[in-house]
Amino acid sequence: VRMLTKPEILKQCGEMLGCLEPTQDSIVKTSDFFLLNSNRGISKEICGVWLERFKISDSGQKLSFLYLLNHIIQSERKDESRLKNLFQPQLGQIFFKAYTMIPDRFGRNEIVRILQIWE
Repeated sequence: VRMLTKPEILKQCGEMLGCLEPTQDSIVKTSDFFLLNSNRGISKEICGVWLERFKISDSGQKLSFLYLLNHIIQSERKDESRLKNLFQPQLGQIFFKAYTMIPDRFGRNEIVRILQIWE
């Protein structure tokens, strides 16, 4: 099996985010791919792809992005928290943007629930 190049990994990250669904299978599959490839020296770029896609996603997709972010942060090993450390300074903005763009009560309650998990 041929290893993907860094540009191929980043392209695949973008593609996976483009079809991300709020299902456990989709979240876990995408999270596993991000975590597997974050130790290849491109954590910052992977985080950048996530942030770019999050910014342009519609309000319905933002919750899926937060589920993915939560899964990544919860799954990353404590001694290798590359992605968590890159996302951490931006979490306030990420959650504020999602909260203000998701109009329904369910979505907003889910955002609060994710934040409570991290307390």
